Amino acid sequence: LPPLAFDHGQIIEAARARLRELVHSGTEPLRLLAAPFRTQQARHLYSQILGEPIAPRPFKAWLRRREAVQRVGPARFERAPALRGDWLR
Repeated sequence: LPPLAFDHGQIIEAARARLRELVHSGTEPLRLLAAPFRTQQARHLYSQILGEPIAPRPFKAWLRRREAVQRVGPARFERAPALRGDWLR
């Protein structure tokens, strides 16, 4: 990012740090994706947050182990209902 006014750079960095925490602790970043989404889109999101590539098969297995997604069509998924916030219903 270019230099930002006031403390906006610190705010952006704090948000990035929080997203990295969420990536390591759970599936909250999936809320940033519009449903339905492909696992490739979810993997790209996590990869961008972490700043490193993520292998497709282990990522898909990780999502399934956490029961974080449900299939809603050919190669399409959405967050599992238990993970949805009330404001998404």
